[in-house]
Amino acid sequence: MKISLPIALFAGLGLAADMNVWDLDDSCQTPERRDAFNKAYSDAEVLAVKAQEDLEKLKGARPDFVSNMRTNWDRIARAATNMFGFVPNKDGHDPNEEHYSNVRYVFDRMVKTLKDDQMVPENGYGGLKPLLLCDENRFVWVGRDDKDPHDPAGRPLRESRSHEITGSTAGAWVYKKRYLVNVVKQPSTGLCRPGTFAVTLTRNDFVIFCPPSFEAKVANTKSAVDAKDSAQEGDTLDSYSATSLSRIMVHEFAHWFGGDKSGGLENRNVPDQQAVGKNGDLVFQAPDGKRTTDASLPGIKKYVTLMVADEMIYYR
Repeated sequence: MKISLPIALFAGLGLAADMNVWDLDDSCQTPERRDAFNKAYSDAEVLAVKAQEDLEKLKGARPDFVSNMRTNWDRIARAATNMFGFVPNKDGHDPNEEHYSNVRYVFDRMVKTLKDDQMVPENGYGGLKPLLLCDENRFVWVGRDDKDPHDPAGRPLRESRSHEITGSTAGAWVYKKRYLVNVVKQPSTGLCRPGTFAVTLTRNDFVIFCPPSFEAKVANTKSAVDAKDSAQEGDTLDSYSATSLSRIMVHEFAHWFGGDKSGGLENRNVPDQQAVGKNGDLVFQAPDGKRTTDASLPGIKKYVTLMVADEMIYYR
């Protein structure tokens, strides 16, 4: 079964978001990437703010009388069920309930960074200014006996990074004080494998967007935010953003803001949850990219929830 998501218009795409809170690598600002990347970041801000606003409304009870307010509450509740896998309480959802609390944790931190320009956490997870990167070839191989390019004393890597380069460890891929240690040297970092759109490594303080994110069918795909200008009757969300760069970006930011270390109130690990359909059925992604609840189809994979935040704006 395909989940149909009719489009409703949304006004308010604001100015381009400020990315100064990140170490924005120039690989994301090349002529062929800059416009798509910057627009996706601005769209991600709009999507995060809207999700936060809608989640806040669920704390209030469902209006008793037929009205636009009740219609809107129902719309948000359906989206929350499909996106995040929990059914909102019609008497007002408890903000301390685990699933709701985890989702708010992610989007509150996302909004604080993308809209309010305050990086969370302030100094990254590993003490470096968080890096947005778009080319894994920026990493260079440094063997265990080679000079560490970031060591003031010029020591070999096995000495400067003795806590990581142990035994027969071959070395590390290095860029901007990020060290990706390899026991055996590989042809590349292995981050951007075929079909990989992006990778978030909180322990190394970076998010990398891989080549598939900048292919025309992704980078030029209209996002949910774009629907405000071009939606037509009968259009669905999948017509606009199933593979858009803005959706990929929100997904990776959800990992960044919700996936740190061991957990806890201010140090959580919020994993992807499998999305569910309107009847509570688990949602899968078929090989053709379409969503289905038919678990018997060959080649399907889980359709995870943190990748679909744009539905908070348009789901009906």
